[in-house]
Amino acid sequence: MKLWPFSQEVSRPYINPKYGQAKTYTPDILEIERKRRVTVFVHDDMKKGGKLHDYISETSISGRWPTFIAYTVDPFYVWKKDLGAESYPVALSDQISAHFPLKYLEQPARIEGEVYSIASKQLIKLDFLRENGLQFFRKRVEIYIPHSKVIYSKEQPLPMLVDPARQTFEAYMYVGNGYYWDDQLGGVIPSSPVPRLVHSRKEIGIFTRFEI
Repeated sequence: MKLWPFSQEVSRPYINPKYGQAKTYTPDILEIERKRRVTVFVHDDMKKGGKLHDYISETSISGRWPTFIAYTVDPFYVWKKDLGAESYPVALSDQISAHFPLKYLEQPARIEGEVYSIASKQLIKLDFLRENGLQFFRKRVEIYIPHSKVIYSKEQPLPMLVDPARQTFEAYMYVGNGYYWDDQLGGVIPSSPVPRLVHSRKEIGIFTRFEI
């Protein structure tokens, strides 16, 4: 069995009247409650059109529409549970070590997803939904937004594109706990890697995208 580089986080109990006893799900609740809104990056069934999108749109400043379509700066391995309409992807920092065919030994890639600004209290619900600290770890990751900066001037009335055509910032993302998923993906649960694609913009390169 492969050893996974995930830290074992300790948290204090938290009791929510609607979602029950969260226990280890929100260890940084005091820090979260001091914020009005937080930025989250979603690439799974919480995306627009996904069955769990209400958890995002409920308090999203942009409603059901994402603020940005963006990509992770760091690469991840992405596997999906092949359960038909119930399928959803799991992003992992390292490849699973279960018994899977050699054709699945692919390199990690950026993940395409959606960025939302939601109420900070909603993050507690997401932690409960994703069992933060057990099935997933909520992490701050660097997000990449491709864009083109345009400059107008009297000397040059036609717009001029300026490089670099990018913007990066941090957002919360749920990354799979390797200890939890290693024996399931490629083993107990029918699963497969999310397809890798080549973006038309060379600065993005190869990426993965889960189709709702």
